[in-house]
Amino acid sequence: MKKQVLLVVLLISCWFVSHSQERFYNIYDGWQSYEAFCDDSFYYIAGLNPWGSTSVEHSLLFQTISLDGTNTGQNFELFIDGYISTTATYASDAFVKTSNNLYTVGQLVIANNNYVPYFAKFDFPVTDTIYTIDYPIIFEEIKTYFTSLIYRDSSFYALGQSSDGSYNIGMSFHKLDTLGNIEFSRNYFASPGFSDIRKPIQIFPTADKGFILTYEEWEDNYQQPQYNLNAMLLKIDSLGNEQWRRMLGHNDTLNYNPFLFNKPDGNYFAVWTDPAIVGPFEWSHYQDNDSSSVWVAELNTSGYTLWKKDLKYDIPEIQVDGGFYIHDIYQDSLNNMYLCGWLSYIGRRGFLIKIDSTGTGQWIRYYDCYPENPAIYDCYTKIYSLTPTSDGGFIMAGEYFSPSSEMFPAGIQASLVIKVDECGCLEEGCNPECYTDIPALQTIHLPELKLYPNPAHNKIWLNSEHNKGIVKIFAINGTNCIETQWQTGEAINIESLPQGMYSIQLHAGGKIYVGQFVRDFE
Repeated sequence: MKKQVLLVVLLISCWFVSHSQERFYNIYDGWQSYEAFCDDSFYYIAGLNPWGSTSVEHSLLFQTISLDGTNTGQNFELFIDGYISTTATYASDAFVKTSNNLYTVGQLVIANNNYVPYFAKFDFPVTDTIYTIDYPIIFEEIKTYFTSLIYRDSSFYALGQSSDGSYNIGMSFHKLDTLGNIEFSRNYFASPGFSDIRKPIQIFPTADKGFILTYEEWEDNYQQPQYNLNAMLLKIDSLGNEQWRRMLGHNDTLNYNPFLFNKPDGNYFAVWTDPAIVGPFEWSHYQDNDSSSVWVAELNTSGYTLWKKDLKYDIPEIQVDGGFYIHDIYQDSLNNMYLCGWLSYIGRRGFLIKIDSTGTGQWIRYYDCYPENPAIYDCYTKIYSLTPTSDGGFIMAGEYFSPSSEMFPAGIQASLVIKVDECGCLEEGCNPECYTDIPALQTIHLPELKLYPNPAHNKIWLNSEHNKGIVKIFAINGTNCIETQWQTGEAINIESLPQGMYSIQLHAGGKIYVGQFVRDFE
């Protein structure tokens, strides 16, 4: 198997960086950004590339970003020979950094949408792949792919999705040594009355050397007036043997995205979400859900709920007309808890929530990319990962999508990275003390591209703070008429364009500058 070049990834957290870092929002190559790492000089973004530099459908794309958000051009890909796709299954927790190495797990796709799991190890500093392992033989009877990875007591533990020959969808758990050899595997299937385990989410280590696995369990009966989706906990011992199961949430609604946090007294905090609508899949039968919100609960060590509450009573800005999808979490040294993800149904925005060490919600920030886009209701801003930085803030990785619109004539799906302060603020002027008057909605705007002359005859010149970039010119119907490299002082030749109105974009420094001009004949 050919080794693939990858980047130097130095540390998962950024706490040791000594100087202040700029807030920024930047668009990069690729479709999604899964995870952000950093050292004292750079951020490193791991994500998914749609096609990459080979014939594979997807590859993992790693990009090196300076602390001001500028892409350095040091980009690296991972793809594994013999497969049509290499992904990390959209998971921010599919990457583990130890003192000397970076590890990741995911899925490899072969023909007819079949898949196998893989495990990859890279050296530190990374100049090449040390090795990759795929497991097509071991999981021949039960199809499996990996979604999450943790490191504990010199071993790795991987969580994944599994399905048997009867199409029962379950959850898999595996212990691996540092070479990727599997020491044991366990498969768990749905509780009585439920058909499938649809989404394994978190591996949570417990004090007794065991684990609690969090996941979603589906009641797959669309003919009933209402169907259930349970947010579930499954406790296992150190060998993966099941000890108990517990359900979070409510018996009569949908419950998504369960995550656990440690509580200082030895108990646990649990968070999960409840969407705005419930009912069968047919839209005409959906009903409003009065319990729609983000929920928090305290659990004892046996998984029983001591209390639970709806966070919208602590944080009035939580929108009850949307569905929250939590993708990543973080707990700081003061036991404050942070949740990031994206809002579905209404707004389709990214979010960041802070909950204090008592389980009280403090604030929510929404992140809305390019609200001036005429296609805003078909767009989305998703946040997949949350990484703390030394200034008390965060760097968040995700994606932005828009269909064809006046602003993006050819549409766009691109990796998005956002740097915020300790209050989740992106916009300048946010109060650094996190007072309650800080806007919940943080908007991300496209800067205007300055150009002249306008109307233009044969050439146009750009006035930009950047020295170079890529220029794209689109006709009104969305056709990409010109795409060219640009440097300061160079004119853009438009002699080939028919007379009419055009939109122009400059992709430079991680941002997209937009403008319009008229091509006229003298």
